[in-house]
Amino acid sequence: METTMPRDTVIAMIPILLMFGFFAAAMIWADIYSRKPR
Repeated sequence: METTMPRDTVIAMIPILLMFGFFAAAMIWADIYSRKPR
């Protein structure tokens, strides 16, 4: 495993990963919520 990734690249990737994770969680929650019988 290489650990030569620049620190600014990691810092730039963190918000993208957080946004992607939040979007995926929102899509999964909406799918489960829409399937729930009301």
